[in-house]
Amino acid sequence: MKINFYVQARVDGGRRSGIEVDGETVLGRFEEGSGEFDPALLWYVDVRCKGGLPSEPGKARNWLLAQSELLVLEFKKLGDELQVGLDAGLWPLQRKVEGAPRDAEIIIVCSSLRSVASRDFGNILKQLAEGLPATLNSLRDVEVPA
Repeated sequence: MKINFYVQARVDGGRRSGIEVDGETVLGRFEEGSGEFDPALLWYVDVRCKGGLPSEPGKARNWLLAQSELLVLEFKKLGDELQVGLDAGLWPLQRKVEGAPRDAEIIIVCSSLRSVASRDFGNILKQLAEGLPATLNSLRDVEVPA
């Protein structure tokens, strides 16, 4: 079983967050941007998990919330390391999370698609860390087309 929690920021200021279970988005949220419509991604962060994980949307969220202390620490640590930025040629950055539950593997994958976000990526990760539980709790059911 695979769970992916993602946050994506767009050039127009829009932001999409969600949880995928085995590649299907089951919980999500979109916040409109205030700029001129431009859906191109500015940056993204994925928390990719695999192993003995729940498949139901609410249980997947609860599992991620149970890991939130570990994820917050990892986001902050990575944010400190990226405070100066990261060579754009090294994107996407992948970091295995140490201390994950025994039956699961967690990898943080992040990328900045524009140099401005690359310079600020440390702060972006720290902000994600501060708001992680609230972001997870803000996600709503996604209707699957019939």
